[in-house]
Amino acid sequence: MGWIESKLDEPVLDFLWDIINDAKKDYKVNLAGNISKSLKIVDKNNYFFNNVMIPHSNAYLEKFKSPFIRQYSSNKSLNLSLENFWVNYQYQYEFNPFHYHTGVFSFAIWLKIPTKWSNQSQLAFLEGIEESNKKA
Repeated sequence: MGWIESKLDEPVLDFLWDIINDAKKDYKVNLAGNISKSLKIVDKNNYFFNNVMIPHSNAYLEKFKSPFIRQYSSNKSLNLSLENFWVNYQYQYEFNPFHYHTGVFSFAIWLKIPTKWSNQSQLAFLEGIEESNKKA
């Protein structure tokens, strides 16, 4: 197993901000984390699914050739869909604990990050943690 990292293009980011600004339905009850606000977002005309999820899913399959995914795709023709789509507003001291997502693929996008990794890695409570663990 592994993951795909990428930087989203400006039109995709603009689309995400638009649908986030339109979001009204509370989604917080579905989350495991300690987060103040979460809203369900709607992928209008399947724009995000078609322009981001399909290419990234294909890139994942090509790169990792996971036995589970290969078996699933050969047996069920991997009919993907975007079932749940939400935005979290996470503030200082809020967190998401270790948790699982259902489905074949899952993703996270960070749209607005108020700090830099280099600053965060210097926090006192991280002192003594190996450098490789800080980046995980």
